[in-house]
Amino acid sequence: MGIVAGELYAATAGIGHLINVAGATFQTAKVFVGIIVIAAFGMFFVEILTRLERKFDKWRPQVGSAI
Repeated sequence: MGIVAGELYAATAGIGHLINVAGATFQTAKVFVGIIVIAAFGMFFVEILTRLERKFDKWRPQVGSAI
């Protein structure tokens, strides 16, 4: 969340800059494209991290199973 906020406010290039410029010039289609791209990347990375967590979850000790 912090990276996205920083990208939107302090960007001089990239998706955050595109969203800022498009929002200032009332180009709503470009604003929505930028938001969709950021959301898609977020969903992609969450899925990757979820799969990695499932892969390494086998190594975690089971809580309460030693009783």
